[in-house]
Amino acid sequence: MFNSTRRLETRRATAALRTASTRTVAVKTIAAIAAALVGLSLLAGCTSDPAESAATTAPAATAPAASEPAAGAQQAPPANQQDAAQSERPITREAIAALDAADIIEWLDPLPVSERPADLSVSIRPSQIVVSDSAGEATVPMPADEFYVSLAPYVNQNHDCYFHNLATCKGELANEAVRVVVTDQATGATVLDEQRTTYDNGFVGIWLPRGGKYDLVITAAAGSATAELSTADDDDLTCLTTLKLT
Repeated sequence: MFNSTRRLETRRATAALRTASTRTVAVKTIAAIAAALVGLSLLAGCTSDPAESAATTAPAATAPAASEPAAGAQQAPPANQQDAAQSERPITREAIAALDAADIIEWLDPLPVSERPADLSVSIRPSQIVVSDSAGEATVPMPADEFYVSLAPYVNQNHDCYFHNLATCKGELANEAVRVVVTDQATGATVLDEQRTTYDNGFVGIWLPRGGKYDLVITAAAGSATAELSTADDDDLTCLTTLKLT
């Protein structure tokens, strides 16, 4: 079974083996960013049309691959120390683009809404994450064998979304307990069955194998919703906001 929670725990353990020196950055921009986010409305910020996302403000720069620790390098600090350092990392285009896609998602998806950057776009596409600000754009490749989808169940109000934006998307049900079940349409096998909690932005993200079609059932206190998911094409959605709970 494809377990997103265990996957994140495994990535944290892997990240703990990397050298701490490659990602040391300054800490003074978060307060300004948080202040800028105060005025955001409840439901806003997603990319609703794939065609819109084709336009760019500057030539994209592909992020370099993360370097491996040299022989004899000092071991990274424990995971709790890394989490503290990560919370102090400035949320800039350069800092985000220096990470791999899974680390970007693990860093930004759980952030409180008040800490999300108002002056950045961090758009998850099927094949890459596009990070842009007023000065330029960078792209980070997504894993070749995995596909990330963000789900926003709702009761009263939703919003149009196609490509999830880690910086600006916001759904209705924040910090809500949900059960997510995903079944492979071809085989009938359950690929994911997890108890999760939506993030502060009202979304919950799941990793699925690429190249498939799946049936989704999401259940919360207010009811349940179903949908079909595809991870087979480069224009498949990464943001699902039509999950009305009944």
